[in-house]
Amino acid sequence: MKTRRKTWTKEQRRSVYGKTNGRCAYCGCKLSLGEAQLDHIVSLHNHGADEIENLVACCHDCNYYKGGCNPNGFRRKLKSAFRQVKRCDFVQRLEDKYGDWGGVFYFERINNEN
Repeated sequence: MKTRRKTWTKEQRRSVYGKTNGRCAYCGCKLSLGEAQLDHIVSLHNHGADEIENLVACCHDCNYYKGGCNPNGFRRKLKSAFRQVKRCDFVQRLEDKYGDWGGVFYFERINNEN
């Protein structure tokens, strides 16, 4: 039986969006509030909380490719995709976006600066 996800108010969405200064939590690209998607850092499938503390704003590409992974799983998924000899268009876009990312997501970098 599926449980229903919470509905987030505009104020709550703004709060999550502000955590990363209007940037994707993973790749760091600039987002408008309207295009930002809310992502559970630890997915609900993996027993993550459906709470603001477990949410970050991210772009469509990162949200789609991360899926139900936690940040470490997403990191491994990206590293594996970048090692593939034949890349699909989507993986190429991700590689262009991440470039020399060094395995550290944007939200991790800004949290370490504070």
